[in-house]
Amino acid sequence: MKTIPSLILAALLTLLPACATYKQTAGKLLASTALTVDAAMRSWATVVKMGKATDDQQAKVRSAYEQYQLAMQAAEAAYVVLTGTGERGAWMIASSELNTKSTTLTSLVLSFK
Repeated sequence: MKTIPSLILAALLTLLPACATYKQTAGKLLASTALTVDAAMRSWATVVKMGKATDDQQAKVRSAYEQYQLAMQAAEAAYVVLTGTGERGAWMIASSELNTKSTTLTSLVLSFK
């Protein structure tokens, strides 16, 4: 019977680094997404300042940016849950949505340049 608790303990200890790595990867995803979108939006601001963006284009980018912001807020909340409890379900959904919204926004900005 002593081997079963030892095996369980060994299994749990093996999982701990994986959880830390998963959490680190999630944190890096949030940070890199924010940096990517910030760079795209700075670029977009230059296009707007140069007068090369139509009102329709600006409205589309504004709408996509608002959707991205909502997705980022949800992902940040899911990250807090992930780091606090280890629960991955909300993070998986929120990070997928964040990826979709950030890709949509950056692709839109690039299409108008």
